[in-house]
Amino acid sequence: MRIVAVVALALLVAGPLRGGERQLKDPEGNVLGLLVDCSSCKQAGEGQKCDLGVADGFHNGADCGQCLLESNFGVGVSTHYDIKITGRLVNQEGQPVAGKFVQMRLPNTWGVKARTTDRGDFLIRLGATRPRKSSTPAALELGELKMKEGSEIYGLFLLPQNYKPCKGKDKDTKKD
Repeated sequence: MRIVAVVALALLVAGPLRGGERQLKDPEGNVLGLLVDCSSCKQAGEGQKCDLGVADGFHNGADCGQCLLESNFGVGVSTHYDIKITGRLVNQEGQPVAGKFVQMRLPNTWGVKARTTDRGDFLIRLGATRPRKSSTPAALELGELKMKEGSEIYGLFLLPQNYKPCKGKDKDTKKD
């Protein structure tokens, strides 16, 4: 029984994809969506301070955050499995960050927050949105995520595999 659990877990944990995106797979190996990390600076640099996270952030140097939800509104991530996402939030020196929030948002306007423990660990859970096929969740272990100094919330987005990037902010903010 243990070997089955180990094999199943190995199938569920996916390595990084383009620029830190991670695939979320169900126990059958089907891709349910991509987890996009919006908590990096536009231009990476040691000790650099920047605004980032769930409202306005960056992913691979491109705009990320609320604009991703607007670009992908109405396209949901629907699944027959519960979703379980775990990881550890650390500071730039690799020390655990306690009592901060990790927030995951979806284009259907849902959002889930998890507070980190004293060890920096977090757990995000979502229930199945379709009739459940199994009690085994679609699980993703993110490992250590580095939180920038001065940030209150670490921003993640669960998007469809073929999600649309943010539209140009200049075009979207013009007023008549």
